[in-house]
Amino acid sequence: MLSNTNTPPPATITEINTVIKHILDAEPLLTHIWITGEITSYKLYGRMAYLTLSDPDSSLQCVMYSNTLDILPFDPKVGTTVFAAGKVTYFQKKGSLTFQINYMTTQGAGELSKEFEQLKAKLTQEGLFDPSRKTVLPHYPSKIALITGLNSAAMWDFVTLSKDRMPHVKLVVIPATVQGPTAPYSIMKAIDAAHTIPDIDITVILRGGGAKEDLAWFNQEDIVRKIASCKMPTVTAIGHDIDHTLSDLASDTSTATPSAAVHHIAQYYTQFRAQLPLELSHQLTKLIQRNTTFKTQVIDHLTYGKIELKNRHKTITSILTNLLERAHASSPLRKLMQGYSIASNLSSKKLIKSVHDVVDQDAITIQVMDGQIHAKVTSSYEHRTEN
Repeated sequence: MLSNTNTPPPATITEINTVIKHILDAEPLLTHIWITGEITSYKLYGRMAYLTLSDPDSSLQCVMYSNTLDILPFDPKVGTTVFAAGKVTYFQKKGSLTFQINYMTTQGAGELSKEFEQLKAKLTQEGLFDPSRKTVLPHYPSKIALITGLNSAAMWDFVTLSKDRMPHVKLVVIPATVQGPTAPYSIMKAIDAAHTIPDIDITVILRGGGAKEDLAWFNQEDIVRKIASCKMPTVTAIGHDIDHTLSDLASDTSTATPSAAVHHIAQYYTQFRAQLPLELSHQLTKLIQRNTTFKTQVIDHLTYGKIELKNRHKTITSILTNLLERAHASSPLRKLMQGYSIASNLSSKKLIKSVHDVVDQDAITIQVMDGQIHAKVTSSYEHRTEN
């Protein structure tokens, strides 16, 4: 029978919920996933919506916040079959699981190409992509707003090459989400932020390559119109050479890659330097590169953020490991694997902890590691320790 000696203390509810949350948060599949189902309940509470998505066998409680409600392309109603993108969220204090919807539509992923062509035709007819509306980039910019994922490869490609081609130009990095359903809203807010910064000459929107579905967020009508109405000259570098989004068509200048964006913006500086005597060019370059304050600040902030994230990850990993070890140590399965067994009375279903819990001819069940053994009590005796 299972011994009760040296049993670890029971886990608290907080500890169990913490383990569950960390396990769910660490699963990449659950941080960005498309689901489909029928809306079987829908309620608005202020600027939030609570709804249930169901299929014939199961239901899932979901929530939408105001930033998602603001970009919904339709009016949700009970009975509508929808496609939703989002993540699984576990609320630790309540011990409840919810799917947080970041984008929802009535159209499937296969409709992306059709929607792209329809919106492109509509905006083209409005003249949104007309070359006459586009602003010529300044030949010699001195301050650039860079909207991209913070510390992304695209950001560093642009920053590194800018240092070489136009080291005197100040870069103001405005972090934004450039992937997933929240990308349009995030980039639109970043464009608004760029408008509040004095003396910005050019706004550059960067994103590395990706699948067609990932880049499709740059075809959303709201973000396309936002870029087209930007008061500052805009440059886009979204995806790779073969990728073309409606945001690219709406910008003043579209380039294939972050490096191509730098080359395009710096072309007049490059031509000017090429015409200078070699010695004078080197002297000017050294003079310009002495002003490294901005670069140093960017690197310091990113380095601090990286160290802070690493320390937090280490702490969480340590807590999770400790909790899992405690959970494993207190698991009955572990005791069974060590050769112990658990006996219970077949009729009363109660665990047998003493010889007084059974009488002769009682039917009992013995749980071992790989199954159960049914037996009958033929005799029992109490073991007494002699003094």
